[in-house]
Amino acid sequence: KAIIIKEDDLPKDREQWDKIFLCMIGSTYDEQIDGLGARDPNITKLAVIRKSQDPDIDVEYRFFQIGIGKKIVNSRGMCGNIPSAIGIFCIEEGFVRSKAPITPVIVRNLNTGKIIKVEVPVKDKKVRIEGTYELCGVRGTGARINVTFFDIQGPLTGRLFPSGNRKDILLDGIPVSIIDSGILTVFIEARYLGLRGIELPETIEKNEEIIGKVERIRTEVADLIDFDPDIFFPKFAYITTPKNYTTIFGKNIKENDIDIVARYFSQRGIIHHSFPVTGGIALSSASLLEGTVVSEIFHSRDGRIRIGHPSGVVELNSSIKEEKGGFRIDSKISRTAR
Repeated sequence: KAIIIKEDDLPKDREQWDKIFLCMIGSTYDEQIDGLGARDPNITKLAVIRKSQDPDIDVEYRFFQIGIGKKIVNSRGMCGNIPSAIGIFCIEEGFVRSKAPITPVIVRNLNTGKIIKVEVPVKDKKVRIEGTYELCGVRGTGARINVTFFDIQGPLTGRLFPSGNRKDILLDGIPVSIIDSGILTVFIEARYLGLRGIELPETIEKNEEIIGKVERIRTEVADLIDFDPDIFFPKFAYITTPKNYTTIFGKNIKENDIDIVARYFSQRGIIHHSFPVTGGIALSSASLLEGTVVSEIFHSRDGRIRIGHPSGVVELNSSIKEEKGGFRIDSKISRTAR
């Protein structure tokens, strides 16, 4: 869930934007009663959109993550879910002319400079919202929207592996992989936190010992890669081998239906109730490269990965190729939007 705003409707003075955004979300108070937020970092988001001057790009947008109970407006990184909504918005608002059955919308994320293609289903010149595609963690079904992220490595640091290593050993002997693809994320095996990896979010969020350990690891990693940390970055995820588990909705997930189990911290002390797109890109990228803590659990041979998360399963498809002494990664995922 996000608020999408046309840049032309905002003041020219960008110093006024933060105050407007905080009021819209209601971030002055924890309850967010006076705004459109709901005490959840997954739905305290904004996107500011404008027509692109680049003939190869339809629209450009800048992403903002708004704090909960704190006057924080963070524009580092990007959200991977918002592009599907932006695709619909662009057609409905006349930025892009619709064309059945699929209208491609080419988007540039201004936070990172990355290019995204959103394939929006269209019928009778109108966006098709209803459909049969089911997205775990979202109630109901909708029309399937394919979203492809191009050249997605290094959005925050400019490097796929900011430390220069596919695996680093921290001071207390814990192996981690630090990867910047989609979003800057630290991956660790659940067992090093004393977890099985299939615990529900509320169990972890109440455990101050684990939260404290996660924060110490995030801080150490930030120092290691000379990165200025905040409550959002670097992101943190723990992983484990496929296991049978029960989702937050009471659905049983079978180990044969997934390749890996993962849990992801949206910000300090808050676990994502599904798995974010950008975090999935990071996980998918790490699974393609030998020597990471992710590939030691699951090494994807064809770019496909099925991630078991608290709400169910999400599948991504990524491709990787060497070029100019490094790697280029493209990732594709399916979404719904309304």
